[in-house]
Amino acid sequence: MRDAKIIAELADKTANRPFMLIDDGWMKAERGAGPNAETAPGFPDMPRLAADMRAAGARTGIWIRPLLTVE
Repeated sequence: MRDAKIIAELADKTANRPFMLIDDGWMKAERGAGPNAETAPGFPDMPRLAADMRAAGARTGIWIRPLLTVE
């Protein structure tokens, strides 16, 4: 959240807002592979985190790699 607030503050006058991206590590999966139905302990509520980042003025994104899966 600290970084999202900094990004939003630095870009407060731009129409094309930069993304604040949650990178690999948010999901509870082996080696970054899917399916990504569960989140890691440090990211218990992704919808709330994204909403909080948007409320701070940042655009949100979640990193995924749809071609890497483990069955």
